[in-house]
Amino acid sequence: MASRKRRRISAKQKAVLNDIFVKGIDEVAVLGKHKVDGRLFRRWLGQEAFADEVDYRLDSARRQSEFKLALYAPKAADRLIKLIESGKEEPARRACLDIIASCNQRPAMAQAAAETPAEENLQISSRMTPETVSRLLKALAAEK
Repeated sequence: MASRKRRRISAKQKAVLNDIFVKGIDEVAVLGKHKVDGRLFRRWLGQEAFADEVDYRLDSARRQSEFKLALYAPKAADRLIKLIESGKEEPARRACLDIIASCNQRPAMAQAAAETPAEENLQISSRMTPETVSRLLKALAAEK
């Protein structure tokens, strides 16, 4: 088996990606700053090493977003439940819909280790008071 030497990206390519991913500068502005025209950038995107680096950085950014969302999810859930229990009909209805939507969405990393639907429902319902569940069902009935 022949070992394949991994090609590296150039210093200019790395500078462009750092400005986009690290400094958060707009792609068009970065290309202008580094005097890279659109054609050259598209050619770079066709190069395996550059495309791999872009994919790696995109995946990393998505992972970081999932980590941040996971850290704030308990606070967001608590606030939504407080809205449900507030007695204000419209905010409570929206909060109910948000809770239901968030229960149906699972981050990519969590899908691999997903529990059975029955286990999920048990965990969700055990965190809510009977009054909250009642309000949730009432809001759903009113929505239909």
